[in-house]
Amino acid sequence: MENTIPTSNAEFLEGRSPQECWVWDQICHGRIADFNQKEDCGEKLWSKKNTGWRESRVLSKDFIVGLLTRVEVSSYTLRYGIRIQAAWVKDPLQLEFLNLNFPLTFFNCRFEKEINFTRMNAPFDVNLAHSFFGENLSLSHSKFGNYLDLRGVKVTENLQMNNLQVHQNIYLGDKAELKDACFNGSKVGGQLDLTGVKVTGVLKLLGLQVEKDLGMDGAEFLEVDLTDAKVTGLLSLKGAKVERALGMNRIQIGGSLYLDDEAEFKDVDLITAKVGHDLKLSRSKVHGELKMYQLQVEHDLVMDGAEFSAVNLDAARVGGWLHLTGGRVRGGLSMMRLRVGQDLFMNQDSEFSEVNLNGAKVRGQLNLSKAKVTGALTMAMLQVEESLFMRDGAEFTEVDLRGAKVGEQLSLIGAKVTGLLNMNGLLVNQSLHMREGAEFTEVDLRFARVGDQLNLNNAKITGALMMSGLQVENSLQMGERAQFSKIDLNGARIGGQLGLSGSMVTGVLNMSGLQIEESLFLHRGAEFTEVDLSQAMIGGQLALVGTKVTGVLQMSGMRVGQELLMSEWSEFNEVDLRWARVSGQLVLHGIKVKGALKMNGLQVGQNFVIGKGNEFIEVDLSMGCVDGGIEWSVGKVAKVLKMNSLLVRGDFFMGEGAEFMDVELKGARLHGKFGLIGTKVKGALKMNGAQVWENFFMRKRTEIDEFDLTNGRVAGQIELTDSKVTGVMEMIQLQVGREFIMQDSTVIKDLVLKYAKIGGGLDFQRAAIQESIDLRGCSVEFFLDSQNWPQVYYINGFSYRQLNHKIAIRDNQWFENWLGNQKEYSPKPYELLIQCLREDGFKTKADEIGFAGKQYQFRHTNWRQWGQKLLLLFQLIFVGYGYKMYFSLFWIVGLTLLGTLYLQFSCLPEGIPLTRWWEKAFFTLDTLLPIIELDQEYKKVISKLPEVIRYPFFIIEILGWFIGSFLVAGLSGLTKK
Repeated sequence: MENTIPTSNAEFLEGRSPQECWVWDQICHGRIADFNQKEDCGEKLWSKKNTGWRESRVLSKDFIVGLLTRVEVSSYTLRYGIRIQAAWVKDPLQLEFLNLNFPLTFFNCRFEKEINFTRMNAPFDVNLAHSFFGENLSLSHSKFGNYLDLRGVKVTENLQMNNLQVHQNIYLGDKAELKDACFNGSKVGGQLDLTGVKVTGVLKLLGLQVEKDLGMDGAEFLEVDLTDAKVTGLLSLKGAKVERALGMNRIQIGGSLYLDDEAEFKDVDLITAKVGHDLKLSRSKVHGELKMYQLQVEHDLVMDGAEFSAVNLDAARVGGWLHLTGGRVRGGLSMMRLRVGQDLFMNQDSEFSEVNLNGAKVRGQLNLSKAKVTGALTMAMLQVEESLFMRDGAEFTEVDLRGAKVGEQLSLIGAKVTGLLNMNGLLVNQSLHMREGAEFTEVDLRFARVGDQLNLNNAKITGALMMSGLQVENSLQMGERAQFSKIDLNGARIGGQLGLSGSMVTGVLNMSGLQIEESLFLHRGAEFTEVDLSQAMIGGQLALVGTKVTGVLQMSGMRVGQELLMSEWSEFNEVDLRWARVSGQLVLHGIKVKGALKMNGLQVGQNFVIGKGNEFIEVDLSMGCVDGGIEWSVGKVAKVLKMNSLLVRGDFFMGEGAEFMDVELKGARLHGKFGLIGTKVKGALKMNGAQVWENFFMRKRTEIDEFDLTNGRVAGQIELTDSKVTGVMEMIQLQVGREFIMQDSTVIKDLVLKYAKIGGGLDFQRAAIQESIDLRGCSVEFFLDSQNWPQVYYINGFSYRQLNHKIAIRDNQWFENWLGNQKEYSPKPYELLIQCLREDGFKTKADEIGFAGKQYQFRHTNWRQWGQKLLLLFQLIFVGYGYKMYFSLFWIVGLTLLGTLYLQFSCLPEGIPLTRWWEKAFFTLDTLLPIIELDQEYKKVISKLPEVIRYPFFIIEILGWFIGSFLVAGLSGLTKK
């Protein structure tokens, strides 16, 4: 049933063109007024085609205005609304405040002039799809109760849609073409579809609100402004192109934001934007700056394979992952104070010019493996809760990780940094790996902290490696052919072991003040120029096995908790161990030190072992302390071995094959044995003031040029067996607790034992003392000699408590020769020998030797000492020096006989009672013995004698006094001294 035109609108069609009447007829019958189906309109046309349009398609402005504002149609017609297709409108349309109570369709129509639908109210659908607008199209402040369809339109001037309200969707896709479009303040209850649109001017969407999605996939824009826009759903610009700025400041997106799939932009502004789900920029290109300052993305930010000129993500927040895998940023990538809720990936051949992650926080891992950063990579104060990977061939120019915190491990395995790698104050809770071919120019790890191990095995650092104040809770490994220029570990602390096995350091290795809880290994062919371990503390052992140090190895004041091992043909130029302390053993085996080995004040808690093959120039162990023993097996010291004031609590042996020039042990204290076994000292062995608490021995062809033990003390015995001292063996004031034995071909040139005290015997019966022996002031328990004393010997003050029987039974002549051939006479040797012989029962031999001694004294007393010479003479003739007291008896008998004969042949005056010969004999004897009076009358007789007889008896009386005096002296022993 067909509808008819109401009579009230008949005047509306008066003067209308046929096509307008035809349109009205189609509308009234509920059909589409499609001019491409009208017979007189020619070929089918699309609105964007500029030619072929006939007048039969033209609809006038009055008709359209009347059609939309005045006509009243039946409810049946309202079911379909007004539907016009392929019409041509030449006139402008001004339809502000239009109210449409029916659907409106101008599909594929061509509008040559401005169309103004400002503040239109359309509760139903409005379809302007694929239409052409030669000038402006304005829909600002309009309200649409359903959808607005602008798909495929072309607007050559401005599309004004400010403050538009659409209850459902806006369709503006399908290759729509616009010059400038403005959606400022518009609200879309559904989605806004701009897929495939092309905007040659500016697309303004400031304050836009879209309740669902905003689609702009594959679209092309000159410039887009979405500042303060709000999209409840997703915003998609997949494959889109924006020649100028894409402004999305403060945009709020409830779903995801897609700027990926080879989308291209110049400048993108996402400052303070909020994205409720993902933000994807994969495989996109931003030729200008990508500004995402204070951006908030609730889930992932994906920028894989994308290319950017410059990116700013300062203070941005990403709730999920941030992917820059395979990305390229030609300019700066700034991510200061960035927050990432999960992982940050910048790996897999990503390339960046400059990256700034200062103060950023990543709650997952940060992965820069295989990445390349040609400028500075700044990550100061970065926080990564899981691991930070910068490995597998990653390349960087300069890296700044100052004050950064890594919750798990930091890996730079196989990485390359051509500039400074600054990790000053870095905190890594687990391991830090910089190994397996990693290459660096300069590394700063000062005051960094590593919770597990730090591994630099097989790394190469051409500049300085600064690690002063570093703290590593587990091991620090720097071996396996690792190469370094300069290392500074001053004041660092290592909780495990430190390994530099097989490494090479061409500059200074500074480890002064280093603390290592376990061991330090510098072995397996490691090579260094200069090593400083002064004041270092090592809890375990220190091993330098097969090590080479061309400069100074400085270990003064070092502390080693276990042993110190230097072996297997290690080579050093100079070693300084002054005041170091080694709690375990110190082992030097097969090493070579070209310069001085300084060990002044060294303390060794156990044994000090110097094994085979060692070569030293000069060694100083003065004031050292070894709680165990010292075993010096085989080795050479070309110059001086100084061990003055050394304290050794165990035994000290210098074994076979050891060769020295000069050895000094002045003031040393050796609590155990001290032995030289097959040792050669080409210079002097000086042990002035040394103390040996047990035995001291030289055996097995030990050879010493000079030996000095002056003021020394040996609590046990001294034994020289099959040894040789080619110079002076000087032991003045030596104290020996037991025997001093020299036997089995021992050869000594000069033996000096002046003032020595030997608690046992002095045995040199099988020794050859070639030139001299000096025993002046020496005291022994007993002595044994070889009978063949050297030509020069001194025994003044030599004392012994007993004489060995083998010596006591020797003939008198030997004793006389022995005592008589000494360089300087002293009665003490005679007295001591006489005393010992008397005690042993050789009284006669003792007297003979005593007499021979006084004779030696008399013969060697010069007449210029006439007083002493005469005294000795009188002692000889009167009492035989006290040893032949019967000489005085000869004098008494002789003088008595002489006086008796003198009186017998003299003419005595009368009255002298000396008539009989025996009276004359008693008178003479009484005169000779002045103290003894045989008869008091003899005193009177002497005065009565004539002078010629009296004077001879005065001489006899004087001789009697002489004889008596010397007799008393002889009996008292005074003449024997």
